[in-house]
Order: sequence, then structure tokens, then C-alpha cells
Amino acid sequence: MTGLASPGDLPARVLLEGTSLTLPPGLRPGAESIGIPCALRMGLDFLGDDLGLQPTGAEDQAARTDALYAFLMGTSGEAFRFWETLYHYDRAADVERVLRGPLEAAGCAYELVLPEEYAQRIGFQGRCHTDDASRRQLLMEQLAVQAQPTVCLEAGAWPDWRLIVGYDRQGEVLLGYGVEGTNYPPGSAQNPLREFTVADMPRAWLVLIGAKQAQPPLSESYLKGLAYALDLLRLESAGGRAEGQEAYAEWARGLEDDAAFPADDPETLQSRYHDFLVTSAELAERRWYGVKFLEQAAQYCAADEELLAARASLEAVHSLVREMWDLTGGPQAAEAHLLLAKRAVREQIAARVRQAAAHEADAADHLEGALASLQER
Repeated sequence: MTGLASPGDLPARVLLEGTSLTLPPGLRPGAESIGIPCALRMGLDFLGDDLGLQPTGAEDQAARTDALYAFLMGTSGEAFRFWETLYHYDRAADVERVLRGPLEAAGCAYELVLPEEYAQRIGFQGRCHTDDASRRQLLMEQLAVQAQPTVCLEAGAWPDWRLIVGYDRQGEVLLGYGVEGTNYPPGSAQNPLREFTVADMPRAWLVLIGAKQAQPPLSESYLKGLAYALDLLRLESAGGRAEGQEAYAEWARGLEDDAAFPADDPETLQSRYHDFLVTSAELAERRWYGVKFLEQAAQYCAADEELLAARASLEAVHSLVREMWDLTGGPQAAEAHLLLAKRAVREQIAARVRQAAAHEADAADHLEGALASLQER
């Protein structure tokens, strides 16, 4: 996508003009935490492109922003995974697919540049960055020559996504948006334009955004997203970890392991509760936006009966997570971790994990039926 201009031939400072990323009124800070759709939304927000999505419900900017996030969650497949698998992908095809869906749906040309060691490990054939100098060169060219931002993933400690929109001092300083130190979306009062360096991101995926191209019909993008969702809901493993039904089964078995929850070791119980909360909260977010994506698909494709049934099944998964939290007094309860020492409590949580797995299997079956129906139209 870019040439090989010498850094000395490029301006000492570049700052792209884009839409302010100020948080719209009514959008709750910290509500989203899945890296790829969050990062891509930063880029599209900066470019002022909401893809023409019409929100269901309130006609305001906050609703449009939520609609965009749901769309990116669905087309990237992240709404239908069990785990955050970024940087755990072990095949280049999987890496390319998770980005291709949302970026093609947005009509964005792009180039993915990966760390050389990781690229070699997964068989990635595209360009690589190898050190600070190569990352600096790529980002300076992208900004000064192409006049386009770069989305960065795995760019430091979590939350690890950045949007680079400029540089200063011949690339020694990068200018952009990020969320480290907080869980606030980019552009809120807590998260202004800030400074980074290429040394911050040795493992980063660099997504070099290109010129806007013709955006495919939304109905086409939703159908592709639904087909990807079905694949992911029936996935058994990814990146060396269990996915789908097997991930639910492992989770339930782990909760029933008495030795892992010693009543006389509060520190271990606190660690186990943290793991439980992270897993359940991320699952709740993923399935909530899966529900929203299916609602959008019904709006742009057709309100197919099977599609609406799949939506109801995923909503049931989200509701079951809330029930799991209630069994320990809620995520904010000071002594919630101590309740995990009680086998009866853990058995009730494990029962809901298995119910969630059953609902998810139903969702996949309904989605298969919906796709067959929608593709015939």
C-alpha cells in the first residue's frame, strides 16, 4: 500500500484531520472491551463513517455508535466467539478473515502488517515489521504519503488498541487515541489525543487503512456475517484453546473441581473469582452484541422466524450470565469470592453454564435454518 520514502524526506510532523472522537451524549463509558471491533470503530469514527447504519430505537448519535459497534462485532465474528483470541490465532487464514469481514463491509482498502516472528509462525505471506525502525517507517509513510490513519492491535498492555493519526519529531512521537489506564472508549473527556512511541508496540498488528472503496450492500455483509457466526458457534478449538461447546464443558467441569476452590485460601478464591468474572463478563458482552447484530440482520435482510429464534437463544445466554452473578451476590459484592468455596453455589453456576451451552447450540441450529431461508430469497 505504501512506498519506501526515506524518513528524512518526510515532514517532521503530520497530524491528520478527522472527526472528533468526543463521546456522544448518552453512551455509557467503558461499555465495550473487545479489541478488534473497538479499534476499528475508532478508525471509522475518526473518518466520520457510520456506514449508513440506521439504529433501531432512539435516532441519535449514541444509538448509531452502538449500531456500528454491533455491526463490527458481528462481521468480525467477535460477537460469536467464546474467548478473546487475538494473538492466539495459529493460522494466517484466521487472522485475515477476522479483519476482512468488517473492513470489506465498510468499503475500506487496507493492508495488514504483522510482527515478523508471529507472521512466520502462522504462515502469513504479507508484509512484516521487525524492529522500531521498520514500524516507524511504516507509520510515517502511512500518515505523510497516504494521509490515512493506522489501527493498531496488541499494542501494549490491555486495553491494547490504538488509532495513530499523526506523528511529531520525525516519528519519535506518535499521536493518536488509546485507552490504556482506563476502560473508557476513545475520545471521551478522560481520553484525549495522546502520545505513543513505536517502542510501545513491538507485537502490534498494524492495519494500514486505505482509500474508501465502494461499500457492498449491507444485506450482503449481514449474510456473510451470519455465515461466519454459524462457523464460530460450532467451532471446537482455536489457537490451542477450546471454543464453543467444548469451552462451555471445560468451564462447567472446572467449577465442579473442589480442589481448585479451597475454603481456607481466600487469595486463591479471589483469583478464581477474578477468572470467573472476566470469562462471564466477556461472554455477556459478546452475546449481547450478537443479539444486536441479529436484530440488525433482521432489519436489513428479513425478519426470518429462525433468525429471530437464534436471537432469542443468544439473549438467553446473556440472561444466564446475570443469574450466575446473582448467585455470588453480584460482581461488586465484597465477599463474592468466598461463596465459591461452597460446592452448592458452584454447582448452580455450572448448571447455568451448561444451560447457556444448550441455548448456544439451539442458536446455531436456528441460524443454519435462517441462512438456508435467506439465501433462497
